[in-house]
Amino acid sequence: MGVRIGGKVERVDGRKLNYRDFVERYLKKNIPVLLTGLMEGWRACSDWVQADGRPNLQFFADHFGESMVQVADCCKREFTDQKELRCLFLSSFTNGFKLLQLNALKIQTALMANRYGKNYVYDVYGDICEKKFPEFNKAMWSECMQESNEIIFVPSGWYHQVHNLEDTISINHNWFNSHNLSWVWNLLLKDYVEAKEYIEDIREICNEFERICQRNLAANTGMNLYDFFVFLTRFALANLTLLRDLCNENGAYSLSRVMANHVLSNIRAIRSVALCMVSVEAFSEENLSGCSEENLSVSSVIKGIMEEQNFHDLLCALTTTLEALCQGHVDHCLENMLEEVNIVDLSCFYIGSPADLVKLIEEVIPNHYNVCN
Repeated sequence: MGVRIGGKVERVDGRKLNYRDFVERYLKKNIPVLLTGLMEGWRACSDWVQADGRPNLQFFADHFGESMVQVADCCKREFTDQKELRCLFLSSFTNGFKLLQLNALKIQTALMANRYGKNYVYDVYGDICEKKFPEFNKAMWSECMQESNEIIFVPSGWYHQVHNLEDTISINHNWFNSHNLSWVWNLLLKDYVEAKEYIEDIREICNEFERICQRNLAANTGMNLYDFFVFLTRFALANLTLLRDLCNENGAYSLSRVMANHVLSNIRAIRSVALCMVSVEAFSEENLSGCSEENLSVSSVIKGIMEEQNFHDLLCALTTTLEALCQGHVDHCLENMLEEVNIVDLSCFYIGSPADLVKLIEEVIPNHYNVCN
């Protein structure tokens, strides 16, 4: 079965694309884009490469030669991924493993928006078993060549394959915000359901069934449902704190209407996901009351959270990010937008479940759930 190329990834000068246009043209539509001109001035573009464009391995050896790093043996598989090892940075080269990939002078990238069952196609140009992947030949692919110092946005749910045409170095960043928060939740929920299915036969004889499910989920996906809920709670509190300051004319932040829209969009997305979490077995009263020691942080006294240095850092980072996104907007007329926001003392609340989080959000912004950005 051959790969059918049905389109090209759009190439855009990122210096001429503001965040609002990026959201409307690519993020909301969940389509890929290749951005140029945004890495000028990055030290990595000079320190990490030699004059001829090849990776400067000596630089990494000099600065990180004694660091322990994770490497992948591309010739061996372990469960659903490449076999991973940990070793000293220098030995990772002598062992012949490819440590850093992507962002080469030329990269051929194929993107696909479909997954077939629980199996994966590891090489779309390889010998694909038609019996195992009967729908593969119907998949339509997009293709692009990524040059040095270019950024490619791979949307949520798009499966992709990279072919390095020469030795490469990349910076990869996985992230999510209000526009794709639901994708993250849906992925976690799907993997959680599978984690339960794999050990369903021991449910009746195991007193720690849910704990084992969460442990396996974290090992496979990188976090479990309780980890995600702890993050969601803190992210919600950071946005609610910013919203409170917006409503205070003497607040610490001078925020525009555009910035307020971002805050409200974040809060609405969090509420939507939290509502979905309410009916999930992991968040039943029985399972929450029996949380294992490593998951006790799922229950959160807000006053304690807001006194944490990590929360203060999160709030500062959120504010800085939103200010950067809204740079250039001067509209400070927030009265109509915020007139129905209730000013409440967040520290008086306790969040022990997704239902508690939904209740808190509805207490603060009772009529903002369907407002468009």
